Amino acid sequence: MPAGTQRANGDGPQFPPQLKSLSFWRLPPYAVISLKRFKTLEFRGRTTSRKIGRRVAFPLDGLDFGPWMPPGSPTDSPTYRLVSVVNHFGNAGGGHYTAYVRVREAAGGAAGGEWIEMNDRRCSAIASSVVCSAAAYILFYAREDVASARTAQLFPPDRSRPIVDLSTVGAKRGMCAVS
Repeated sequence: MPAGTQRANGDGPQFPPQLKSLSFWRLPPYAVISLKRFKTLEFRGRTTSRKIGRRVAFPLDGLDFGPWMPPGSPTDSPTYRLVSVVNHFGNAGGGHYTAYVRVREAAGGAAGGEWIEMNDRRCSAIASSVVCSAAAYILFYAREDVASARTAQLFPPDRSRPIVDLSTVGAKRGMCAVS
């Protein structure tokens, strides 16, 4: 049936099936994925939020964007390695944030590596099996061909701009500053 013609039951125009696709021509050095952890609900005219506490499985190594790369794209390495996870413990009204950070790569650049948990002033080593949890909120991935590169190599500093001493930011306004 041609587009825009009437349906047999007269309910309006019928359109042919459509296909939408997404592909990446070039991949960034880092990928940040935010997991939807909060749901807005409306009940009896009131709006409230609820935390979604389901565990989401995600890879620590080998997140492959290859299936979404068109043929001939300039990216040679479409795979990523997880380098950090921000966790949220609590509910939609409040809670506590921690982070898991990969501090060392495995020997020879193989999958694996050492992880630490950063929780306020405490840092401790954790097993990689702990990283994928129901508390995961934001995932930080580094493309495998740049995972061991220093940030300054990927994003050279702009020497024409003045360097800001972050320890003095907010001090003039009576705000707290990190020391």
